[in-house]
Amino acid sequence: MFKLSNHFMSHDVYKSFIDESHFLSQLGKVFDWDEMASPLWNLAKNAQGGRPRQNPVVLLKMLFLCFLYNRSDREMEQMATSDLYVKYFLELPIDGLSPDHSSLSRFRDEVLEKEGPAFFTKIFDSILTEATRHGIVFGRVYAIDATHVV
Repeated sequence: MFKLSNHFMSHDVYKSFIDESHFLSQLGKVFDWDEMASPLWNLAKNAQGGRPRQNPVVLLKMLFLCFLYNRSDREMEQMATSDLYVKYFLELPIDGLSPDHSSLSRFRDEVLEKEGPAFFTKIFDSILTEATRHGIVFGRVYAIDATHVV
């Protein structure tokens, strides 16, 4: 039986359902995530041998979303597995799983150890600044006062 690879199927499904004006779709296009993650590629190599680690671009994007949405690693793993826009932003196959929370946590710890906390602050602040400059709106909050007067 002939079967299309998930890459082709994912592309078609994403194109059918993803609104290109959504801020995650725009973030994927405006920034060169490979370039931003370039200082982290050495962390992707497994010095002890064994399987290679997760793609640092995907992990950096996940950490940015943790920062943006104020999510824990476990919540981010769930979000990246079930939210179509997040999967699209991370460039994961439509039926694929995201990196697990422990991989995300280990990656963050290694980046903090090797690059320091200023690394994330610098990158995330520059992303927010540039995104705003490009007209990307991250969301709006509408509040209505519903005070009852007796």
